[in-house]
Amino acid sequence: MANKKKIATLSISSILLVAMVVALTIGTREDDKTDGSDRQDLSSSSKAIQTICQSTDYQETCVDTLKSSDKDTDDPKELIELAFEAAVKYIEEAAKNSTVLQKLQSNPRAKSALIAAAS
Repeated sequence: MANKKKIATLSISSILLVAMVVALTIGTREDDKTDGSDRQDLSSSSKAIQTICQSTDYQETCVDTLKSSDKDTDDPKELIELAFEAAVKYIEEAAKNSTVLQKLQSNPRAKSALIAAAS
């Protein structure tokens, strides 16, 4: 069980690392698909957000989440940190609302296993 947990943690960490590298790479290059008139209408922060969210599956959610943050920045590193903070928040909410996890909480053995896995 411990080996599976280590492998799962390593896999998730690797995926997040690759996502960060890809996002940073995309964030530092020019967006060739947008013409000049569109670029003039966007602030530098909006341009950076558009660039970072361009490679995501849920672009609109990504843009909305980053634009709604309190920080007005065009620094790709800060935007990626904001994206990860938002992802953690959404994951925590999903875990709280998960009917499967709620059912497991009612079983003492399953609850103990969940606590052990979270540690």
